[in-house]
Amino acid sequence: MLSSVYTFRITCALAIPAAVALALSSTTQPALAGWSKSDALPVALQQAASDQLNGIIYVAGGIDSNFNAVSTLYGFNPETNASTQLANMPGAKYGQAIADVNGQLYLAEGNNGSQNTADLWIYDPPTNTWTTGPSLSQSCGGGVAANMSGQLYVYCVYGGGTINLFESYNPTSGNWTNLVGPAYVHGGGTGAAINGKFYLASGGGGNNQGNDQLEVYDPIANVWSTLASLPTNTGTAYAYNGAINGELWVIGGYNGAFVNTVEIYDPYKNSWQTGTSLRETSGYGTAATAYGFMYVMGGVVDNDSTPTANTYRLSVKPAIP
Repeated sequence: MLSSVYTFRITCALAIPAAVALALSSTTQPALAGWSKSDALPVALQQAASDQLNGIIYVAGGIDSNFNAVSTLYGFNPETNASTQLANMPGAKYGQAIADVNGQLYLAEGNNGSQNTADLWIYDPPTNTWTTGPSLSQSCGGGVAANMSGQLYVYCVYGGGTINLFESYNPTSGNWTNLVGPAYVHGGGTGAAINGKFYLASGGGGNNQGNDQLEVYDPIANVWSTLASLPTNTGTAYAYNGAINGELWVIGGYNGAFVNTVEIYDPYKNSWQTGTSLRETSGYGTAATAYGFMYVMGGVVDNDSTPTANTYRLSVKPAIP
């Protein structure tokens, strides 16, 4: 059963949510208590997209337990430990990239259950409504999005998951700009904006196994640079994705088998360290951070192809100067 699901993902051209990247300060260490159970995800989902905005964790789209793409949007409030179902997206989608810009959520690209798309959907939390923005130049999937200086940056792959697409969107002008892409293919990879630069790690092209490459994009110079490789020999793809306090985290994922590793990158030292391992080997999920916790939500656990609603959180200690 597992192999058939993987075939489905490859056919959909790597329209997979990207791996979990979470940013911590250079001397930050996870709390020793480790990962604890949470109620952030009310239903079983894999390949959803999530982002934290104004203290609420939003979880959009994904694949449900019947292996159908869904259009749902949930908002989880960590203070009340309650989830609310919000207005549905304009259509069903999984594997889309997500980021918040100017108080709104932007969802770009992803797969609608039959093919990759070039869609841009914008959610406004105060009015609980969606609008449609201009499309990317190419349908794609397996992407990562980030906000840098009020602009939306989207990385994704197409051509069977073997060709990079990297574009920026200006919400004021409503225009997309095609940018130079990274040297390696990072479909289903991990990404985050840290200190004004776009970091992109692991992922792969045309298959389920990841590479071990880390690259960074400087928007001022419009160039990519290659940084220290991930510690794992093959890297991971389709892990959980997010950012907190200035370091890049790659959590779980798939590198021929599901893993529970947590790898943390320090941009200042250009080096990796090992974090507190997940309680389960898992991937194809989503993650976000709020109130000093990193939340890892849904996905596939221990080589079981059925989506899970399992959610864990990890307390992150503040940086030590």
